[in-house]
Amino acid sequence: MLAMTQPAKIASDAPIGQIMMNNNIRNQQMESALKRAICKVIDTLNDPRLDDMVTVTQLELSPDRRNMTVYISVNPIEKQARAIHALRGAARHIHARVSKEINLRKMPHLYFKDDVKFQQQQNLLTTINQAIQFEDQQIEKRLKSQAEPDDNNNDNNDSNDSTTPSS
Repeated sequence: MLAMTQPAKIASDAPIGQIMMNNNIRNQQMESALKRAICKVIDTLNDPRLDDMVTVTQLELSPDRRNMTVYISVNPIEKQARAIHALRGAARHIHARVSKEINLRKMPHLYFKDDVKFQQQQNLLTTINQAIQFEDQQIEKRLKSQAEPDDNNNDNNDSNDSTTPSS
């Protein structure tokens, strides 16, 4: 007689939330490792268009893990289009070097985009700084306008004091 054994617990027997959480953690770990490797490869590229400060701000992995969007910000912003163009041209090279560094069954294809969120943040900070400078100028004008009449009144009071007889 064959002994009846319990079937092994497989992933499909686990609660769906746990599978999704494990998948999220796995994606985050994969994105983190890929981000480090991509940054390392970009730093070693000898392209004059990438001489400025290039930062990988975010990675977005597709659900099927075949494609990855790499969001880039460049400082100064004026040179961002050139840097994105250079990275798109070097995408295959970066893909090959990253896949050698990270052992994945299937390395996702890399697509480079500029990070508009970073540009929006920088524009917002510039606007805030301009508003602060404008407000400071307005305060200085008010203080000067308030100080001038007081000086004139003090001069008049001093002259009046000198003309009045003292008792």
